[in-house]
Amino acid sequence: MALKTAWTVRVHKLATQLRVGIYPHEFQHQPIIVSMTLRGLYNTVPATIDQCLDYEPICRWITNEWPQSDHTPLLETRANELLIKVFGIDKRIQNVWIGLYKTEAIEQAARVGLEREMSRRQFETQAWHPLSPSSPLEFA
Repeated sequence: MALKTAWTVRVHKLATQLRVGIYPHEFQHQPIIVSMTLRGLYNTVPATIDQCLDYEPICRWITNEWPQSDHTPLLETRANELLIKVFGIDKRIQNVWIGLYKTEAIEQAARVGLEREMSRRQFETQAWHPLSPSSPLEFA
């Protein structure tokens, strides 16, 4: 059995386009900046990518697939969608911190958004259990 080490992956200022917000112009795509910190236990001396915390599939989903989703009024919903995706993509991820920022929401601000941190334990014990088959937030 390989030795495990706590590894951290950081994604900083990943640009995407989402339809999110309560105002009429936010029903169209707008720039969203995503930052994340992912932590998990992985091989101490990995030999292949499957032994690592692979950030590429998550980043690809954020930039290519997520923008195709329907409009939602709340950035908080988008944060929950991202948490579901990250925890669902790799069971070894134990802690996630995310930041989602609108760059055009307030003219005088460079960006406005929200941040959230969650452990896998918290995620799995949420009352709405987001990965349950009946969840309105579940997606492929």
